[in-house]
Amino acid sequence: MKNCIIYIFTAAIVFFVIFFFVTPEQTAILKNLKLFDILISVVIALLIFSVSGTQFSFILKRTTNMNLTLTDRIFFPAARNLWSYIIPVQGSLAYSIAFAKFKYKASFSDSLSLNIYLLLFNFFFAGIVGILYIFQSNNIPVLFFIFCLLMCSIPILIIFANKILKNNQYSKDRFYTKIISRTISVSSSITFLWKDIKFSAINFALSVLHTLFTAFWIYWTVVILELDIDFLTVIFLSLILKVSLVFKLTPGNLGIEQLIFGGLFSMMNYDPQAGVLISLFNKSITLFISLTAGSIFTIVNLKYFKIRNINSASSGQDIPDEI
Repeated sequence: MKNCIIYIFTAAIVFFVIFFFVTPEQTAILKNLKLFDILISVVIALLIFSVSGTQFSFILKRTTNMNLTLTDRIFFPAARNLWSYIIPVQGSLAYSIAFAKFKYKASFSDSLSLNIYLLLFNFFFAGIVGILYIFQSNNIPVLFFIFCLLMCSIPILIIFANKILKNNQYSKDRFYTKIISRTISVSSSITFLWKDIKFSAINFALSVLHTLFTAFWIYWTVVILELDIDFLTVIFLSLILKVSLVFKLTPGNLGIEQLIFGGLFSMMNYDPQAGVLISLFNKSITLFISLTAGSIFTIVNLKYFKIRNINSASSGQDIPDEI
């Protein structure tokens, strides 16, 4: 029942976005796009997925000493994106946890740790670039500056929180002790990754590469849609896209992502309809890849785990060691 409500809500938002922000002129532009331009966009999106998969593999290697195969690096992110539509809100995270645990035999704690670390690192990276963007821009809201500072302080907050948890882990309540023990295990693993300077530097470089590919992808969309938007704004939008995917309020963030782009374009004195158009086009590309390559990848890898394991992860329940 809960999922039905979410899907109905998503459909209402998508209808609102299309009805109020997509004009007949924009529809004509989309219809007149050349197949070659669309194929180039698909190739760039696959490159972005590949970088994302490589980053996940790099963190998995540091956590469990195992690497994703080349095929997994390319198509695992597409399957992860697909599951964000199948299981609203937590689908991609749940699939990532189950995938690392059951195909690569990572412990539930390690699987959860690497996914949370990647999530927090994306915030941290976006915060740094957000601060850089503020220094060269005018009329940036104070709340945005504060938000960026909070994201930049994530490593310090994580290390500090881990120390507090370790100092308060003893209790007569066995349930409380068990919960705290598991939380400390996860936070300690994340803290260990943050303190590894060489690891963090390489991970940062992969985030830069991912951002550049995403920025190029958005800029390519700007070019083929014949819009007038500078490249610096496009880089900032690529970061917002990366962070907005963390807050999945709807399946695949459909509707929400488009509203975010429209709002940002309005704040930057651009036509909000242009932002919505860019977001809708790129979303259609990732959805196409997810439904095709992601579906095939999911089916091929079904032998490693069952759907009930992903549902357990999405609901926050522990996953058993045996399938």
